[in-house]
Amino acid sequence: MINIELGINIEIIENRVNVLVIEHPFTLRSVVEDILKQIEGEDGDFVLSDKNRVLPISKHIELVLNPFALDLNSKKIQNKLFQEIKLYAEEKLIVETNELNKKILEFLEMSLLNQSYSLGYDFELDFQNLLKLYHVGFKEDEKGFVELLIEFIRIQSNLLGAKAIVFLNLKSFLSENELNQLYEFAFYSKINLILLENLFRNKIHGESVVIIDSDRCVIEI
Repeated sequence: MINIELGINIEIIENRVNVLVIEHPFTLRSVVEDILKQIEGEDGDFVLSDKNRVLPISKHIELVLNPFALDLNSKKIQNKLFQEIKLYAEEKLIVETNELNKKILEFLEMSLLNQSYSLGYDFELDFQNLLKLYHVGFKEDEKGFVELLIEFIRIQSNLLGAKAIVFLNLKSFLSENELNQLYEFAFYSKINLILLENLFRNKIHGESVVIIDSDRCVIEI
């Protein structure tokens, strides 16, 4: 991921966490705003490429500004999850789906039989609405902070196919052991982590650190 204006070249490769330390508040804010815009599909200064092919950041990068407010059941995640479950049911559970639809129609017919109104209903089962009705989703309340981060990474990698997740100031909230645990899982899942930090903290195993200091000089550690 390249930003020519700032002289940044973040190589997204396996088994490495990129830590980008930006000491100047205005520059850090500009970078965050730029990534946010590009995730929303707007133009920006960052270019993401793979084998000389430019990739849309909106489809391949996730930005986390507040790790305490992770939503494992956001609309984006829920829609993709429901699509996968629906596809499986349509391909592998054809008989069971038809039987379920038949039972639901029989129940509706009996429920509406004695009503004095002119009522109608759909005859086809809307599987995604059924999943919503039963609140199908990822469990969040049984996980601690690190476990929730790991589950979020798992979902972004396996379900949404993200190439990298950008976290803002994540190192402020995790011990070195917790970071190692997170990195190990990210390496196993083959998803890249990019940590945007406002100050340099100890470099640990698996990190590649680039600092843009207050004078906007680029320093690699």
